[in-house]
Amino acid sequence: MKLFLGIILAFGISVTLCRSQCFFYSLRGNPAACYHNGVRYQFEDTWEARDCLKCTCSSTGVQCCKTISYPTNYDRVNCIAIRNWPECSFRIVRKLDRSMPCEVIGVIS
Repeated sequence: MKLFLGIILAFGISVTLCRSQCFFYSLRGNPAACYHNGVRYQFEDTWEARDCLKCTCSSTGVQCCKTISYPTNYDRVNCIAIRNWPECSFRIVRKLDRSMPCEVIGVIS
């Protein structure tokens, strides 16, 4: 019983720490393709969209998921997270000297 409760607790913690966000746009009617941000995609096409999204077109719609990982457990008093949108990443650096990196203990995808 304790093992079962431990597994449930571990699963609950991992789900709440997960920041991976996906969303789905369903297709209406009987379309021959998907459209995302004004661009036409064929079924089964996968593409990288702006704002760090990876999207896939299917016969039922478009699914997009964020591809950026968020840093956690770093010195928030002396360090700052700088987002790099083109590379979908973060740099954690010293607030007073941005050429000096800070240690990051974990990330949430």
